[in-house]
Amino acid sequence: MKKIILSGIFIILSLCLTFGCGCNKYNAVLYSHAEKWISEDFLEKNRVKAYYPNKDYIEGESDPWEDILYDKESPDSRTFIITNQYEFAKIFTKYDSTVDFNRQIVILYIFGDVYPARDYFFNKLTLKEQSLKIYYRLENRKGDDATMPYQRCFMVKLDKVEIMSVEFIEK
Repeated sequence: MKKIILSGIFIILSLCLTFGCGCNKYNAVLYSHAEKWISEDFLEKNRVKAYYPNKDYIEGESDPWEDILYDKESPDSRTFIITNQYEFAKIFTKYDSTVDFNRQIVILYIFGDVYPARDYFFNKLTLKEQSLKIYYRLENRKGDDATMPYQRCFMVKLDKVEIMSVEFIEK
């Protein structure tokens, strides 16, 4: 009986060591709607391909179809690696928690999205030769909930690592 119990414990510990540490060893957390925490000025200066309110639109005078405009000149996405409190505070003016930059870094990813009612979830990340790849997935939901592309932001908070580049990959 003792052999069976010890064998069971050994199998459980082996599975924990094999699968428990590989997926998120950098304690990464993805915040799916970070645009609500970011300075409007910063978002305006860092547009991506998406629709934005037309600042020149005048209700009742302008063409009703011109109240929003598509920005086709901007890049598809933008990524920022934030490693200090000063830089973070300039961007995240409405964030009410703290980041310990002695132990953590923040990655900001801005892109055009069509699913404002859905969340995205962290899948995994890999780090190789100072290149970080962050894999994420969209919440599964049935129905017609897509809209025109709008500017969406992810904030990923993770343990401090030395990186030169970041790539976001949807799975």
